[in-house]
Formats: sequence, structure tokens, C-alpha cells
Amino acid sequence: MIMAIMKVYVHTDIEGVAGYIYHEDRLQGELAKHEHVWRMKRLFTAELHAATSALLQCGVREIVVNDSHGPADNLIYEEIHPAVRLIHGPSTRMPMWLPRFDDSFDAMICLGMHAMAGTKGVLPHTRLDIEYGDGKQIALNEAGLAMALAGHFRVPAILVTGDATVCAQVRQYVPNIETVAVKEALSPYTAITHVPRKSHQLIKAGVRKAVRRRKQIHPFVLGPPPYRTTLIGSTPGFDRPSDVFEDSRSFWDLIQKALGSVYDYDLYDAQTWPLVPRGEPILNKHERAYRESLKSPRKTRRKKPRA
Repeated sequence: MIMAIMKVYVHTDIEGVAGYIYHEDRLQGELAKHEHVWRMKRLFTAELHAATSALLQCGVREIVVNDSHGPADNLIYEEIHPAVRLIHGPSTRMPMWLPRFDDSFDAMICLGMHAMAGTKGVLPHTRLDIEYGDGKQIALNEAGLAMALAGHFRVPAILVTGDATVCAQVRQYVPNIETVAVKEALSPYTAITHVPRKSHQLIKAGVRKAVRRRKQIHPFVLGPPPYRTTLIGSTPGFDRPSDVFEDSRSFWDLIQKALGSVYDYDLYDAQTWPLVPRGEPILNKHERAYRESLKSPRKTRRKKPRA
């Protein structure tokens, strides 16, 4: 018998979806790019539908989905189940990572996750090196970061889907977590992948099994404070020196502080909420710097006069 749970937070990314093997180019407006983006949206939305339909079959009453990849308009809004409430909007302007997450949730699911930077997965990026009070250290991918933030509230992350590499990585954090590998990396941009119909079957079965086993899957709780973190490789193509952040009490506050150095996460404390000027793309500061560098005049070499 499947044990019903009432409220689930579904944290999503797109790189771990079956069929996704390269990033969209946000600096181009070609028709081929447009078609690729919409094809990936359809694949992503279908995997979410597989997960949410299985959750509803298990008796879940409330599902909150966080669309957290880049521009955060990756899911086809009109095709999502009406039981879902969706958090969307550019991640560079979200008030925090995992908006609205708290201890009222019974469980977390991480859908479409990718491997950490420097490992052999599909589109591997992002790594946080965490050091905590007892001297131990751990490297987190984005799925592990979400799991640890859920663990801050003693909420278990019960399922992670993505490529085989990220599935192996999260089992190092919580050995008996349920995982579903929908593809296996052959290179950073190549994979052997299940077709959508099969990946949906696997995800549904994974959700049902995770809900059934949820009491056996413990929250991912890091060691005691103080905490210290180094953020590495946040955005592919926009390399930058590593920043170090510390917090004496709260892992949650530490991560908001660290990610706030990249994104505009100070909106909750602002007296007013300024709008981005019309027509200006919403980018993080490293992408803005990159675009500004493209506007700089290039130096040309003078040709030597012929003798």
C-alpha cells in the first residue's frame, strides 16, 4: 500500500531531461534555435506531467513546482495539471533559491537534474564546496544543494531524476534515495537516452516507489555550523574567480548569501521593487559584462605597406 503524503515541492532543471544534450543559445534569435527551445520545453513538460500524475495517484493533495532553469519559462504553462502551482519567472530576479520552500512540505522531488562541474555527465556545471563546523567537507551539485536546503527544514528529498552521473552523485549524499536515470553521458554533449515514453514510465514508477519508501529516506542534513562555501562554475561560458562565503549559524542563510552574489536575491528586503527597463534582457552580472565586452570595438592590425 502506498503511503499518502499531502504536500510536495518539485524542484526542476532542464539539463537532466531525456533528449536534452546542449544548452539553448540565448544570444541568437534564429528559427532553428526557436524550434529547439520549444522541443525541449515539450520534453520537459511531459516529464513533469509524468511525475505529477504519479504524485496525484499516490494521494498528494498539493504540488508546488519550481521552474528554476535560466529564464524559468521552460515549462509549457497551459499543459500543466491544474493541481499544480508553478513558480516561474527569470531566476536572476527571484527573491531566493527554492522560493516558498519551508517545513510545511512533506517531501521534495528533484526533476531533470545534472551532474556537478568537473565530472563526467551531460552538461556538467555548478559545484559548491561546503565546509562545516566539525571540519568535514563536501562538494555539492545543484540537486545536492536543493536536498541540503530541504534538510535544513528536516524535509527529505525522496527522488532525483536526470542522467546516470547525477543519480550516482546524490546517492553519495543519501544512499537510499530513489533515483531515475533517463540517460547516460557519452560526452558532455552526447548521451544514450531513453525515448520519452520509456522515461515517463520510469519516472512514474520512481515517484510511486519514492512515496512508498519516504519514511525510510532521511533528510540530507549537513554537519553543525559554522558553514563556509566556495561557489564554482555557476554559469557555463562565464568563468569567474571563486567567491568564499561564511555564516556562523544557518546553512540556508549562507546559500542565499552566496547565490545572492550572482543573482538579484535581495528583493524581500527592498523597500520598493524596481522593474527592469523595457526592452532590456534580464541577465546576471556576468552575462551583462560579457555582452558589454561584445560591444567594445575590436582592435585591428594595421597592414604593413608594401615595399
